[in-house]
Amino acid sequence: VATQEEAPGPYPSETQPSDHVMIAADLIVTNKGNTLGSAISGGGKRRGQSSNDESVEELRESIAEFVADKSTQNKDFPTSLNSFERLTVHRIAEESGLMSGSSGAGRDRKISIWKPSV
Repeated sequence: VATQEEAPGPYPSETQPSDHVMIAADLIVTNKGNTLGSAISGGGKRRGQSSNDESVEELRESIAEFVADKSTQNKDFPTSLNSFERLTVHRIAEESGLMSGSSGAGRDRKISIWKPSV
């Protein structure tokens, strides 16, 4: 385990809330598929939401259906997606050759994907 002197910041302080550190830790650990990521994010399940693995699979299926639908050029995802799910959409979109962007703030933040112009 690295000490504060060895590890890069930011560190919690009176002016810098600690949630910035936890978000970064959650993304790094969860991205590696380590079960510790589940513990950091609250046991892997949030009230009313499926596990991260199930969410990722649902997002992959939704994006694959969008890619296959030649009549649709863009897709908006609901504001109910959490930060991990939005990051996942960005990554899957990039892997699929799609463009993506987020708009809004806080609970109104949403992500959209679209097919690039040919």
